[in-house]
Amino acid sequence: MGVLDDFPQSYGYLLNYRVEGLPRELFALYDAGGRPGADAAGRRAFGIWAQLRLSLGDKGGHEHPEEVLRLAREAADGDIPWTFEDTRFLWEVADALSSCGHTGHAELYRIPLAAIATLGYSERRQILGDAPPWHPAHRSPGRAALRKDLERVLTEPPEHGPAGVVRSLVWDGDPIARAMAGKYAARLAHPAVLPLLKHWRKAKANRPSQPWLAKVRTLLTDDGVAVLREILSRVATHRESREPGGRVFLARHTALPLRGMLWTCEVIDAPWVSTLLGDVATNCGIGRNGTGGAAVCRNERLANAALNVLAKRGGLDTVGVLARVRARLRRPALLAKASEALDAVAVQEGLSHEQLVDRTVPAFGLGPDGVREERAGDCVVRLDVDGPVLRFVNASGRVVKSAPQSIRKDPVLADLKATLKDLKRTQAAERLRLEQTLIVERELSWQEAEQYFFDHPVTGPYTRALIWRLPDKFAGLPVRSGGGWALADTSGRSVRPGANTPVRLWHPIQESAEGVRGWRDHLLERGIRQPFKQAFPRSTCSPRPRSAPAPTPTVSRATSCATGRPRRCWSSADGAGCRSVTGTTSAAAT
Repeated sequence: MGVLDDFPQSYGYLLNYRVEGLPRELFALYDAGGRPGADAAGRRAFGIWAQLRLSLGDKGGHEHPEEVLRLAREAADGDIPWTFEDTRFLWEVADALSSCGHTGHAELYRIPLAAIATLGYSERRQILGDAPPWHPAHRSPGRAALRKDLERVLTEPPEHGPAGVVRSLVWDGDPIARAMAGKYAARLAHPAVLPLLKHWRKAKANRPSQPWLAKVRTLLTDDGVAVLREILSRVATHRESREPGGRVFLARHTALPLRGMLWTCEVIDAPWVSTLLGDVATNCGIGRNGTGGAAVCRNERLANAALNVLAKRGGLDTVGVLARVRARLRRPALLAKASEALDAVAVQEGLSHEQLVDRTVPAFGLGPDGVREERAGDCVVRLDVDGPVLRFVNASGRVVKSAPQSIRKDPVLADLKATLKDLKRTQAAERLRLEQTLIVERELSWQEAEQYFFDHPVTGPYTRALIWRLPDKFAGLPVRSGGGWALADTSGRSVRPGANTPVRLWHPIQESAEGVRGWRDHLLERGIRQPFKQAFPRSTCSPRPRSAPAPTPTVSRATSCATGRPRRCWSSADGAGCRSVTGTTSAAAT
């Protein structure tokens, strides 16, 4: 029987996969006692044949015949011009034999270790890097037994400088790792920061332990904080790249120290931390190019780490960040984690459910004018809340309706398209929420109304088109006044309430027929479009009696007896009747 016949059948697919490339004629020659010639192909075939001779069958074993070991040592010590593919196959054979009971690890990996030492460090990392789930390396105890030998062949020599030091720790499997070993190499390899980088690589658990955090506090320096912030800022905008093994977001050896950096943010008391954690959680928690359903996630471990740190930080400054993250995520586990963190902050700060919702409406990066601009190639893409719609400014500065051909595959455009969909869903939810605010007669302080309603880039355009009422029965539309907001009535008179003055949405049933008519004319003259028909109801509901309980409001649709058209009103379960305003709003309509 030949060397190929003795190989374990459970891993026969390795031989079948490379059946075209295996020098079977030379194997037959060596099986018959032949020796390799001086040619490179013959010597390489002899080395592979010697590696295959180490097979003891499907059941494995520990003792190899002395002749087999002599041939393996001869191949390992010989001057064989190994190729990348040869070396990868040698490691696959050794991993397969180790996985099926061959326990002589030093002999199994003698030739593979000698072969990989002839390659460059980048090729070594490709061979020993992340393997697919079916790969025998996942079931091989040999690599764990030879951990020190693997570290030796993967550690670059001192003459490679700071870049070599960093590459030995984070490898070079993606653009983030290459930036760490390039732009940030000197800072990461500095004696004050290098111990911290090595400690970040130990972030292998689901959550940081107290001893791990305690050591971070002793190692953390201002230089370490600065480089951490810059690298995580890159991660927050990072996209997939095409690597030798396919499309990659972050390689495993890169993600490990990055998780350590996220954990370190727990001990950094700086205003930028929460925003940066939110950006990282969003970018890692969504799918490729910012899209994808619940099953798609770029890197769930990093997204989880960022959310865990945000939840531990707490405070009102994290509410907006968590709300923005939750609006973008689709993966159920991450959504649940973000919601739990928000609920914890609400309890911690003593907020009601309505107050928490006020603070968690995402802004989607829109400015005070309701516009967000992003550069894609030589064009500018504008996300406008008015519509909402995407507008494009081409290289010549002209606004066009459709995306120029040069940016249609740009990830920035894909991200904005996904944001546009989320914005449309949020606007619909906000219109309904504001109508519910009117139905339940919710009362706000003027400071809350300014901060969370009038100034918000998504909610603001709706709330500024609604009529608000003060306790003294003065009603008006929000208008700018000295850097803040005031209420202006139909005659132009304005009132600027105090910060703690209560305010609620105006209801036409509380107004005279003349007053309702005045507001309708005022809105029509100025072309103001309300998010719902506050001043133009087809029928008006009686306010809920003060003595009645405050149930969750429901909007029921009944049919007006006079017109046969649908009307909105309180349901009978709410304890309040509903009546058409024949003497008020109907008269005002004439």
